[in-house]
Amino acid sequence: MDDKKKAKMHPYRSLLDKIQSFDSKLIIAGVTVLCKDLAEYLAAGGFAGPAAEGFMRIYAQSLHHDRWFWERYGPQLYWSMRPAAPAPPGDYDPAVQIAFNPPLPSYAHEASQNDFDLHELNSARIDQNWTLIPGWQLFNAFLEAHASVLSKYKTDINALPPKPLPGDPTPYPDTDYKVLKIFDVLREKVFDRRLHWIPLAMYLSYLIVDYCPEWLHEENNALA
Repeated sequence: MDDKKKAKMHPYRSLLDKIQSFDSKLIIAGVTVLCKDLAEYLAAGGFAGPAAEGFMRIYAQSLHHDRWFWERYGPQLYWSMRPAAPAPPGDYDPAVQIAFNPPLPSYAHEASQNDFDLHELNSARIDQNWTLIPGWQLFNAFLEAHASVLSKYKTDINALPPKPLPGDPTPYPDTDYKVLKIFDVLREKVFDRRLHWIPLAMYLSYLIVDYCPEWLHEENNALA
């Protein structure tokens, strides 16, 4: 591939290609998994700032939605993503319940190392009521919280993709162009440029275009 084609290619186009091959239901479930993982990653790393605070506010509000129900019928929603470190001898060492056994990787940590291997998020084992329903609620909560930001960029999001370079047989499809534009807006205006946000930002961007395409063309900020 020559330098002009490299310049044209979005740096995270390959991540979008990977997500597009996933089962659509598991993409919704994956939002829950990515959010749980991010919450633990941010807490363990002591991250602060507007992006982390905004995320945790949305996550906490969604996590408490119908909490009485999930504590009884889907308690894994509140369990840890990974085992706790062993306690020193003599210290109190309560049993830690793990949402998935064996545990899934820390996607936020891997992303911070520029590693975006999400193949386990396309596995049937994340297809659970306690991932699917909260995943949809989380998606809508993020959309509602950031609709005004995204609406400012609707013209850019809805613009036609750039013309392909001479000899390039694979120009961006219109829907891919929209996903990547929304992804860029989320990274710049909602989250921040740190790599650990990338998987969730791409998931949310894909779902907006896949599930709410009419919203992108509405005059107001109402969600479809």
